[in-house]
Amino acid sequence: MVEASPSLREVLQQLSELYAVYWALEKQADLLKYTCMSCGDARRLQARYERALRALRRHAVPLVDAFAIRDEMLQSTLGSYDGRVYERLMEEALKSPLNKDSVNPTFHKYLKPFMRANL
Repeated sequence: MVEASPSLREVLQQLSELYAVYWALEKQADLLKYTCMSCGDARRLQARYERALRALRRHAVPLVDAFAIRDEMLQSTLGSYDGRVYERLMEEALKSPLNKDSVNPTFHKYLKPFMRANL
């Protein structure tokens, strides 16, 4: 067995908890059906999941970096290593067919008449 530093052990325990709670939430219908889990327990489980996410948030980037996952593989505009988050967000938004025109034609066809009729 390999010894881990206290800080690494803490992060690994947080990851383990997040993983366990995530899968319990994914299968909560089965848990509610086949165990004595109550709706209150399900709400507490959701709260625990959110606490686990908050606890791991500061470690998110280092964890992803530790696995050396390339930005292209993540396919995340926000996860870009070069720090050009806003530029990449704009580039991705401009690729969408919905942003081809400054005002989408469906606005003039549907929303504008609807809004005028309901003033």
